[in-house]
Formats: sequence, C-alpha cells, structure tokens
Amino acid sequence: MAALRAAAEYVDDCLSAHVESIRSTLDDVTIVVTADHGELLWDNVALDQEAFFGDRCVDHGGTPYEALARVPLLSEDLPTRLDDGAPVSLIDLAPTHLSAIGVEPRSRTSGVDLHADDHDPRSLLVEGCLGPEERKAVYRDGDKLIASESGATLTFDLPDETPAEFDSARIEALRSQLPPWPCGEAGSTDV
Repeated sequence: MAALRAAAEYVDDCLSAHVESIRSTLDDVTIVVTADHGELLWDNVALDQEAFFGDRCVDHGGTPYEALARVPLLSEDLPTRLDDGAPVSLIDLAPTHLSAIGVEPRSRTSGVDLHADDHDPRSLLVEGCLGPEERKAVYRDGDKLIASESGATLTFDLPDETPAEFDSARIEALRSQLPPWPCGEAGSTDV
C-alpha cells in the first residue's frame, strides 16, 4: 500500500506542476483530470470465482466491480450536482463543458449536461474484458447488475456495492438495459 500511496503522490505532484504551468500561460482554461477505469487489486476474488468461474479481479479490465468502474474526476468547473449521488458518467463531460462555454454539440450523445436540473432517469453501463469472457454492468435507481456472456449474474445495492437478492422481474428489467454481446464463433449471444 505504501508503494501505491507514493505513486499517487508522485502523480499528484506532476499534475500540480503541469496545472500551474498551464494556468500561468492561459487566462481562461478548464482542466479536467479523470481516468478511463479504476484498478482491481484482487477485490472480490472469491465472489468472482464463485459467480463467473474466474479471477478477473486484478489489473486492467475484468469484472466491473466498483473499484474498476468508479474513476476519479477532478475539475474546478463541474457542478455541485455531482455531490448529490445522482448517476454520472464520463460521457457527460463533453456535453457539460460544451454547455458551460455556450457551444451546442454537433451531434447527439447519450451524455447529459450536468449543469441542467431536468434529467430523465437513465441507466449507466460499464463493460470489462479480461480473459475470454466479457462482463457488463448496468446501474439504475440504486441497483447494479453485473452479467457475463455465459448468463451468470450478480446483483448489488448501491452506493456500497452490497450483494443483494433481486427478484426475477427486477433482474430482467436490468438485463434488458445491457447492450448486445459481441458475436462469437457460434453467432450472437444477445442478452
């Protein structure tokens, strides 16, 4: 853990120096720091082995548990709405920042402007692949479902990712939000 802490402090020092350099040359700039995924540090190994017959709980990719799905997001210009626990996604960054500078997006996106208060309820998706089988997660209304291409599922209550038992209707409602699986040798295995 000490090595991880030292690595994070090193990155923080490098970013701070870079941000100071940018701010000294540009008057009006928005800086956003984020990541494309978190890191699985052998979290949930027993659960992963039981549900998915594997140990995709290390490094990049793998089963989209919260340690992988949640990423840091730092910016001085993001709305305080992020503090209310509403679901947000990295796909929301472009519409939010374009709106802040008064630019209309050139094409439609599934992301939303986080400054707006009138969002429709939505599902958020995370996909992870490490090894032979892709896994997907869907988030909706405080529920989370992780599914594998073979049909195995895990269900959780959020925000703490507490394992939970959902009835079949609730599971199917979440599964219906997942995008199709890629085609394999035997053809499509759509969910």
